[in-house]
Formats: sequence, C-alpha cells, structure tokens
Amino acid sequence: MDEKTERRQEWLDMLKGCSQYHYDKATETQPTIIGQEMSEEHIMHKIWHWSIKDAITILEMLPTMKESVEVEVDDKKLPQHEKGPLG
Repeated sequence: MDEKTERRQEWLDMLKGCSQYHYDKATETQPTIIGQEMSEEHIMHKIWHWSIKDAITILEMLPTMKESVEVEVDDKKLPQHEKGPLG
C-alpha cells in the first residue's frame, strides 16, 4: 500500500471514530420515555453522526486521483485542466 492510500485510510478511520462517538452520545441522550421530546443535544449528535457517515460513504465511493490528471479530448486539453492565475 502506498503512502497516499495509507493516509486516506487513516482519515477514513478517524472519521469512522468520530461518527461512532456521536452515535454513542446520541444513544446516551435519547429519550427514555415513549413520546418524550428529544433534547437538542440528542438531535445534534444524531445529525453529526449521519453527516459524518454520509461523508465517509462519499469519500469511499470517490476514486483517488493521481499526482497529475490530464484529460485530453480530440488532442486538446479541457479548459478546467489549465493552470489558473495562481499557478
């Protein structure tokens, strides 16, 4: 496994840990009585858990990019692959 793949996996593992933390906190703060209103803390932890989980899913679906990406169509570079004014 190359260095970029290792770093990417470390980030995914860290995000999974964050998601698990918020899941645990949401479980701790969930209402214990049926029909009881959810607290803001409970809702916040649920939102963070699902948001991070969605981000992980997106990152896992996206392919990794190589150092330089050049896409050529009809022997021409596309405008979005040209260097901009900042380099």
